[in-house]
Amino acid sequence: MKFTIHKPVATKDPTVTVDAGLPVGRHVFRLVVENEHGTQSKPADATIMVTDTVPNSPLTHNPTPIFRPFS
Repeated sequence: MKFTIHKPVATKDPTVTVDAGLPVGRHVFRLVVENEHGTQSKPADATIMVTDTVPNSPLTHNPTPIFRPFS
């Protein structure tokens, strides 16, 4: 999904895959959930850091961040 700074993205899908074109640096994503009555949740922010190197980690590197709702 292509994001534009300061432009909301509305979706009914509970998973959002961020496009791989984000520049190196710190990025903050804000999630606001709206129910069927139009009531909105408090914003929840997620900060990610995009680097041009693969971190030395035993985890599998996934260059495309994926946000999923908390269960």
